[in-house]
Amino acid sequence: MKRFILICVALLVVATGFAQVKKVDLDIKTLKELVGKADRVKMNELLVYQGELNGEEIFQGFSEYEQLQLAYRCIFKNEILQRITFGTPSTAGYNIDLLMTYKIDPYKKDKYDYRNYPMRFFYKWDDRQIIVDHQDKEIIVFIPDAH
Repeated sequence: MKRFILICVALLVVATGFAQVKKVDLDIKTLKELVGKADRVKMNELLVYQGELNGEEIFQGFSEYEQLQLAYRCIFKNEILQRITFGTPSTAGYNIDLLMTYKIDPYKKDKYDYRNYPMRFFYKWDDRQIIVDHQDKEIIVFIPDAH
């Protein structure tokens, strides 16, 4: 019986070792550069394809930036990535990066909370738009025409 349990544990360890998710460093600048340029092949190189849900293709990867495993919802048009959306507990970090590191101010704020603090910030960077939504804990990077 002990031998059987040890074999099961060993198989479990080996199986989880082969099924590890790719580690990626997808900061806000990298995400912005992927939108409008990356195709499915490039996204498969960076992340692991998981399937499709409601017309969005789901890719998964371990974000070095956040030290979390994240699911990235992608929309492709003519085989080119047009929009990438993902949930994150650290939306404030993306706001700080845009403001402090890249010197990009939001052009619009909305969804105010009970303290009259904006919960959603809209940024334009090159020909991309970035929405940081603190209430929904979501980041959206897209080309405005494709949204």
